Amino acid sequence: MTRLPNVNLRLVAAHLCGVVASGCAGEPPAIATESDSAGVRILMSAQPQAEWQLSEEPFLDLGSSNEAGPTQFFQIEGALFLAEDRFVVANRGTEQLRFFMNDGSFLGAAGGDGRGPEEFRGLSWIATIGDSLLAHDWGNDRISVRDQSGVYGRSFRLEWTSGLLAPLILMNDGTLLALSVRSMTELHQAGTQVELGLVSQHRPTGARIDSVGRYPVSHRVVHRDGDLQTTVGLPLSSDAAFAPSDSGFCYVFGPAAQVSCYDPEGHLTLIARVDSAAKPVSPDVVDRAFEHELERARQARNEPRERALLRARSSMSFPDYLPAFTDLLADDQGRLWARRHALPGQAQTEWWVFEEGRWLARLPVDAALEVMDVRGNRILGLWRDYLGVERIRLYRFEAG
Repeated sequence: MTRLPNVNLRLVAAHLCGVVASGCAGEPPAIATESDSAGVRILMSAQPQAEWQLSEEPFLDLGSSNEAGPTQFFQIEGALFLAEDRFVVANRGTEQLRFFMNDGSFLGAAGGDGRGPEEFRGLSWIATIGDSLLAHDWGNDRISVRDQSGVYGRSFRLEWTSGLLAPLILMNDGTLLALSVRSMTELHQAGTQVELGLVSQHRPTGARIDSVGRYPVSHRVVHRDGDLQTTVGLPLSSDAAFAPSDSGFCYVFGPAAQVSCYDPEGHLTLIARVDSAAKPVSPDVVDRAFEHELERARQARNEPRERALLRARSSMSFPDYLPAFTDLLADDQGRLWARRHALPGQAQTEWWVFEEGRWLARLPVDAALEVMDVRGNRILGLWRDYLGVERIRLYRFEAG
């Protein structure tokens, strides 16, 4: 196995991790609080205040792989709770918003594949605010605004000058954060790179308010052979994740077990850290991940992918450390949920819940469950089986 040095990742990790003094003798071991010279609150937690449990079985398990219809899902891009015991699923496979009651009753669908004002072409993101439902599709480069029954109202485009632009989150003040990154052909240096994305703030009409800042958002590997260039994602890494907060937005990226929070103008205000060492990418971790992907290709009888994996094995590069988190979301109580990184084939992972910067709770979940929304003690998520068949599941959790 050949591994390329990852100097950029080490620099980013050092910048993100920092140094914080531990708690003094006699103080509660879980929390230590500091403020640096810039007035940034830093909270270090050694352990969660509570251990939460997910219900053994979902109270709703919705999906079908045999019959076409509203419960046959493919390429789910999001799912959100709505008012009046309802939820919506963004199903990119049919370019539809599908509406259900929490008991699984189908209420109807909106959208469809096309260029018309109510249609989608590449449905990629949904968000709610008040009684409005927003949906973005990259093919038509627009965000549509509907009521929470799916009735179309208007659409707008995010104002920008260059680059690939996509919405990130809808903040609590009604403004949107969007991310602009370079296309893969614009990454000119060979080797492993940490890509910096430009975050911008926009009004509900799409008008740009200002640029917020540049943040590390992904790892890319650029291979060059003369004039030919191939750019791929770095295996065992993950992209950055953003979530709204009461006073702006929060963000996770890289090997540090921390959530960084900013005001709407991009000034760092809070760092919520957990005293947890970064996990190195050892040869056995690489072997396990590779064998898992190879077995998935064989199970799916995808011979081209199997051959491609075998050809690329000797030239793959990997990060020095695994990412701490792979997702971030905010619940209706203002708490932040960060999903721990899970290795391919790992049966279980955890969501770490933060409240006002403190590590409130740890919730173990099936690694096949992608949590998409949390309201009260209910979780709405996408569950995939080993072959990638998609289902929508609703669970309850108990706060211990």
